[in-house]
Amino acid sequence: MKKIDLISNINSSFKNKKFKQGSYATLSTIIIICIVIALNLLIGKFDLKFDLTKNKLYTLSDQSKQILKSINKDVNIIALYKAGNEDKAVKQILDQYEKFSDKIKVQYKDPELYPEYVKKYEKEGNSITEGNIIVECGNKFKVLSSTDLVSYSQYSQLLTAEQNITGAITYVTSDKRIIIYNTQGHNEDEIPYNIKNSLENQNYEIKNVNLLTDNIDSNSGLLMIMGPKVDLAPEEISKIQNFLDKGGHVFISAPIMKSEPKNLNKLISNYGVKLENALVIEGSSSNRLQNPLYIIPDNLDHSIINPISNSKFPIILKAAHPISDVDIVRHTVKVEPLLKTSDKAYAKTNLQSEVIEKEKNDLSGPFVVACAITDEVSIDNKNPKIVIVSSSNFVDESLTANGLGNTDLLLNSINWLQDNTQNISVSPKDLSSNYLQLSGAKQLLFSGLVVIVIPLIILISGITVCVRRKNL
Repeated sequence: MKKIDLISNINSSFKNKKFKQGSYATLSTIIIICIVIALNLLIGKFDLKFDLTKNKLYTLSDQSKQILKSINKDVNIIALYKAGNEDKAVKQILDQYEKFSDKIKVQYKDPELYPEYVKKYEKEGNSITEGNIIVECGNKFKVLSSTDLVSYSQYSQLLTAEQNITGAITYVTSDKRIIIYNTQGHNEDEIPYNIKNSLENQNYEIKNVNLLTDNIDSNSGLLMIMGPKVDLAPEEISKIQNFLDKGGHVFISAPIMKSEPKNLNKLISNYGVKLENALVIEGSSSNRLQNPLYIIPDNLDHSIINPISNSKFPIILKAAHPISDVDIVRHTVKVEPLLKTSDKAYAKTNLQSEVIEKEKNDLSGPFVVACAITDEVSIDNKNPKIVIVSSSNFVDESLTANGLGNTDLLLNSINWLQDNTQNISVSPKDLSSNYLQLSGAKQLLFSGLVVIVIPLIILISGITVCVRRKNL
């Protein structure tokens, strides 16, 4: 009789409401666990990863993808790290190159285990060390140091790996180098090492020239005039004009001089603009870097500027002066502004004035401080082109080592001049941590919410569920 009652109790327990609810909960838990296991196996099999970082640190830019699509040669990338000592950020970026293009092969080698292999890449007395990356295609190679991959400054930490790896790929896969004729003889600005390195990565070769004695060929390169402190001579202007007449391309970084650069203005006035001999003072606090002479201009819509705007790195110009339109210009000339000051800017016409406030004869803004010019008269399928930035030293180390867009402004301008749009510069990515700043009252509010309110809600919810289940 007791045995029958026991079996009856067991059978009735299966029909009990609590048992059914528990069974459903258990079954649901098992199903969820199975789904999680299946998803993990699926993700592991297909190596699916998602870049959830704010700046898309580990995702190749559209510029890099465009370049990778265009290469038709096999490229080896050798990363020199000890096993297990790889830089995680750099490794994830290298993985993206190999996944995106079947022309890219990435290898990891320990320089201590393969000293003879590494030695063949040493040149000009430079040693190869751990943390270097070698990009190689055929007999051509480029060595990137650890500082080319991540750069540090007082204000920021930048991931520059993609920028320099993509540049190195362009360098080793290109058959012909383009010459940049860099003028000398007018106290021009020195080109910083990092700018020279970036230009070399994009397959440019800098050649210093004196326009009074050296020849320049529009078919082999472009002309760069970097911050002359005195006006160019008429003979030099004549040579530049002849260069442009043959379809040449010119980049000009034009500082303020003691007097109007009449010869330089005579040249560029043929292309619709002139340089005002006046110093721009930025009146808007949001368009300057503390000092009103350090302008943060507004970016305008242009293929040179758009990648910089997308990267959200500001451009800073110091001691700029206005670029204005001339009254008469040929119908074939197209002038496109690149950078403009705010409406609150003004320009001091008296450069000897000791007063920073606006005076009677000062010019009123806004002012164009950089522009791109195209003469749409075709010469052997080439259009004369000019880019003018009305500031000196805009690529000095103080303005290119802190995550600004100044370097990209120069590189993008040169690539635009050469119709080399696929090489529009890849911007570095900011690794700096952004901290949430809270006032004392807000800190107290959030602390109370986390420490008291949320735990109290959970406790009350738990007690309510227990009481309800007990009464079932």
